[in-house]
Amino acid sequence: MKEHQGIRGPSLVICPLSVLSSWSNEMSRWAPSLKFFRLHASNTDEQLAQRKELTTNATAYDVILTTYEMAK
Repeated sequence: MKEHQGIRGPSLVICPLSVLSSWSNEMSRWAPSLKFFRLHASNTDEQLAQRKELTTNATAYDVILTTYEMAK
């Protein structure tokens, strides 16, 4: 969408936890021009830090990659 239609993100991609790492790797491999944010943490402090990063810099990312649990 960004490359062909000029539509800027962020786009939200929700995937199962079991594939989050591989999808992160695939984003880096197949779309290196896209800046993505991996939104997942089990530690509460890390979750708060990620939430703060997103609220201040959400438009700096093209894709936000997260899990079903984090989206809830």
